[in-house]
Amino acid sequence: MTDTQPTLKDLVGRLRESGRKCTLLGVGPVSEVVMRAAFEVCRRRACPAIFIASRNQVDLESLGHGYLMGGMDQQAFVRTLRRMQAEVGYEGPVYICRDHGGPWQRNMELDEEYPVERAMQIARESFRGDIEA
Repeated sequence: MTDTQPTLKDLVGRLRESGRKCTLLGVGPVSEVVMRAAFEVCRRRACPAIFIASRNQVDLESLGHGYLMGGMDQQAFVRTLRRMQAEVGYEGPVYICRDHGGPWQRNMELDEEYPVERAMQIARESFRGDIEA
């Protein structure tokens, strides 16, 4: 998780150019056990760690946070990943991605039938939280 690692798009491009066939797996961080296991496998197999969380799993505190590990926002998620990465001894690239990041991705937004402008505002706010974390 450094500022100098290649983007995921660049990584895929390099793999294609090399002719190396591989599958990149984005892991849904459904529990601490799953996240730790992903780091352990990535360390053993020398492959990039890719985590893809939904807004229901991880979101801003002001938007109701996620359900992951008792209610996690983006900054807590990143801190948890960094801690696990160090504990496992994984030194490769870590990609933190967003799954289902757009409007109407939280139950409340659907249940209360948020209008387009409000749903888009919330989605942008959540994405800002992703980027800042």
